[in-house]
Amino acid sequence: MDEVETARSAKFLIHRRGAEAAKQWAAQRALEVGDAESRAAWLRILQAIIDLSPSPGADAPFN
Repeated sequence: MDEVETARSAKFLIHRRGAEAAKQWAAQRALEVGDAESRAAWLRILQAIIDLSPSPGADAPFN
């Protein structure tokens, strides 16, 4: 799975479930899959979800 597919998947999950539920869904899927490659893909999607929708209290960059 390349970066474009990862970002597309993250955006889709955010749109369908909301940011917090998407994070939970991706984390749960990463725990449930059996092979390392699939787990890595779900962890990349989880990171993309986090990057696309930071927590309200997170420090925002100034630039």
